[in-house]
Amino acid sequence: MTHAAEQLGVTQSAMSHSLSRLRTWFADPLFVRVGSAMQPTPRALELAPVALQIMASVRSGLLSQAGFAPANSTRRFTLCMTDMCELVFLPPLIAQLRAQAPHCTP
Repeated sequence: MTHAAEQLGVTQSAMSHSLSRLRTWFADPLFVRVGSAMQPTPRALELAPVALQIMASVRSGLLSQAGFAPANSTRRFTLCMTDMCELVFLPPLIAQLRAQAPHCTP
C-alpha cells in the first residue's frame, strides 16, 4: 500500500481510504494478501482494462489539446467529480500532473 501511494503521490492513509471505498463500491476486496505481497482479485483484474481505457480517453481527449505545454504551464486546475471518480481517477491524474506539469496546481 505504501509503495502504491508513493507512486501516485498520495499518503498511505489516503490510499487506504480510497481502496476501502472502492472495496465497498465493487463489493469485492480487490486486493488480497498472498504471503508478503498484495495480489489483485479476479474482479480487480477484470476492472483494470476498463480503467486503462478510460484513462486513455482522458489523455487523448483532454491532454492532447493544441497549445498546452505542460512542462511550462503554471495553470491552476479545478476539478469537479463524483466520489467514485475521485477514488479511481484522481490519484493517477495528480501523479501525472506532478510528473508532466510540475508548475501546475490542482
